Amino acid sequence: MHDNAALVPPDKDVGQRGPANLVTLCQRCHMIHDRGEHRRRFRVAILLRRALGNLFAGVYRY
Repeated sequence: MHDNAALVPPDKDVGQRGPANLVTLCQRCHMIHDRGEHRRRFRVAILLRRALGNLFAGVYRY
């Protein structure tokens, strides 16, 4: 196994983490596999940043 390989459950069910329910993915494939989660977290981060900007400094433009 390479240093940048990740073990992930193929069906995204984190409750079953046995060896039979894991696949090895390279970093690129892992990012593609978790794309929906990464996009959701990015969106939440942007919304939180805007909310804090509006709260303390008025309209946040970025």
